[in-house]
Amino acid sequence: FADEADATVKGPAWLNDVTLYHNRGNSTFDGESSTLGDFFGLDDLFTEHPRVVAGMIDLTADIMRRFPIDGFRVDTVKHVNDEFWPQWNAAVAQEADDDFLVFGEVFSSDPIFNSRYTTALGMQSLLDFGFNDAATRFASGSAKGQILYDSFDDDDWYTDLDSNASMLVTFIGNHDIGRMGSSILQARSGATDDELLARMKLGFDLLFLNRGIPVIYYGDEQGFTGRGGDKLARHDMFATQVPEYLEDRIIGSNRPADQDHFDPSHPLYAWIADLSGLRAAHPALWSGAQISRDSGAAKLVYAASRIHRDELVEYLILFNNTTNRVPATFETASPGATFSSIHGPPVTVQARDDATVTVDMEPLSSLVLMADRPIAVPDSPPGVSIVKPGPAAQIPTFRYRIEAELADDRYAEVSFAVSVDGAEPVLLGTDDAPPYRLYWDNASFPDGATVEFIVTAVDPNGGTGVARTTASLDARR
Repeated sequence: FADEADATVKGPAWLNDVTLYHNRGNSTFDGESSTLGDFFGLDDLFTEHPRVVAGMIDLTADIMRRFPIDGFRVDTVKHVNDEFWPQWNAAVAQEADDDFLVFGEVFSSDPIFNSRYTTALGMQSLLDFGFNDAATRFASGSAKGQILYDSFDDDDWYTDLDSNASMLVTFIGNHDIGRMGSSILQARSGATDDELLARMKLGFDLLFLNRGIPVIYYGDEQGFTGRGGDKLARHDMFATQVPEYLEDRIIGSNRPADQDHFDPSHPLYAWIADLSGLRAAHPALWSGAQISRDSGAAKLVYAASRIHRDELVEYLILFNNTTNRVPATFETASPGATFSSIHGPPVTVQARDDATVTVDMEPLSSLVLMADRPIAVPDSPPGVSIVKPGPAAQIPTFRYRIEAELADDRYAEVSFAVSVDGAEPVLLGTDDAPPYRLYWDNASFPDGATVEFIVTAVDPNGGTGVARTTASLDARR
């Protein structure tokens, strides 16, 4: 210790034991150094050690008992050994009430890598960097609607027994990667003030109307931009004296950077308040199934249905990031229904007998359309079949896609279960939106094992369809 007094300065006392740290020097963020190295000079705890695991669990439990907190945002999750997280997450769950939320920061946009933390390592939720990337690029105009279709198509990687992509924490910029306003300025350097404000509103629409739990980075509701990530994205909300922040452009306001920014009349503040109220009034917008709808070959508009399992009223959400008026034609679940806007420009459209609608999207706009009636559910039980694996297939990967399809387009929830070598079937998870898929983690089973997959489709009437198939575990990688 540089000073003898430092030897006992930490509390609890076990934190003063230098053998309970990795002591490998600063991380290179590559290989084993990613989990064993110090994080930019912050001493890295020996989280493989039982004393450290027990100590961190005790510290966490103490915080939860002493303070009325609602959850934890856990930093740098991927820089801790995997074995730590199931133990810590289980201990937090035992201490927590039903409303307590834990979400981790895994700084990656790869759903295959990220989803391991929720499906295998016990994390309730993660920050959704994939959504942030897609939403930021779409709102800034640097990508078409296809990027949103592709992003949401990866959601099934997160489906397991107790969580799915709807529990991911979505965001459109933060202290590490910078603000959405900065991304918009970089992509649209010659844009007018009106366009910049419209694109910021579009970004918040994406955040509040799609699946996930939205979190807002302070200052974004005041139009802060910044000039990049990390320290360039930490403009003070009170009157700043930081030279770099004094030069920040403020979207939606002429208020100088050297004044405080706690303005509830700011157009973005008011916009977010309206979106929050909209979500509260319409549960389908925060907990309903999200079904992407093909809006045409060009994919200029992203369209999706939101359907709540109890209400069964279809909502259509649409987003246009171009500066042109764009017509979009796509399927719905409500043939003959009339849809009226509850957010965005005033629009009323009627679904045709084949359930398709055509909506003319205004430039840089979002729409939420609500049907005038619940969706119809056939009286007959749903027909379901297993698309993958095929009969007697060999499974060559440790995370394997199981996929099913319905015989018609009805709304239903599809559950996946597996029996290994004749054991009792184990429920793996439920998917509420087509394509119906789940990625099964089979790493704990031996090569050569015989598996039976059981897929069950249940519609709102209680109608049930079941399909089964068998496969074997091959030399997996």
